[in-house]
Amino acid sequence: MKRLFVVLFLAMGMFACSDSGTGPEENNPDYSKLAEGFAAGAKVILYGEKNPEVGYNRLFVALQDSITGEALDDAHVSLEPLMEMPTMTHSAPVENPAGSTPVAGYWPGAVVFLMSGDWHVEVHVHNHATNVHGHAAFHLDVAPGSDVQVATGADGALYFLTKISPAEPKVGMNAFEVAIHKRENMMSHPAVSGLSLEMTPTMPSMGHGSPNNVNPVHQQDGHYQGEVNFTMSGDWDIALGFASAQDSLGTVNFQLTVQ
Repeated sequence: MKRLFVVLFLAMGMFACSDSGTGPEENNPDYSKLAEGFAAGAKVILYGEKNPEVGYNRLFVALQDSITGEALDDAHVSLEPLMEMPTMTHSAPVENPAGSTPVAGYWPGAVVFLMSGDWHVEVHVHNHATNVHGHAAFHLDVAPGSDVQVATGADGALYFLTKISPAEPKVGMNAFEVAIHKRENMMSHPAVSGLSLEMTPTMPSMGHGSPNNVNPVHQQDGHYQGEVNFTMSGDWDIALGFASAQDSLGTVNFQLTVQ
């Protein structure tokens, strides 16, 4: 009986050690676990701010030693989204985690999912502790959304303009942010800098626009930031023209409901 007690005590201690690694939910309860798997001697846990949908999705990767459960803090992580269709396979714009150390326990990145459906997302890991490379493959069910607008530019290239903010537009001045990517081929969508943007918000039902808007300008990695002024609640349309130094490339429209 005494021997059985000791065995049970040791087993409980092993589970306690495993669970005490890092519970990322404890670090940030606003993140939702999307998937988990194993790669390069590590448990790979993929989190998001929300369930994936068409548009800009911030993703966060946590790594734990697959045996001890302890958090890893020295690795390179990258994301590879793939949409496998009957006649083709294509990728999507990606912002990979920078550097080899996590931020508050996570490697942060982002994916612009271009269409709804079943996406195959590979999380590639180089575990510096063991010098082992590997990847974990996840399937994410991406819901429809209207935050990505596509335009064929005057240069013949396909551009993807993705509204990031405002997520919940309110009456008054709102920060406006859009990311712009260009399709090089089905597997490559680099960010585009150096464009000039002209933003024209209107309220179609009332037949008016708004004053004091600030056209978005490039910040970094294809992200452009400005300000949009909504003078009343209701449905608004934002026409966003974009141009290079040589040509006017096109215009897309975003529809928003202001509370």
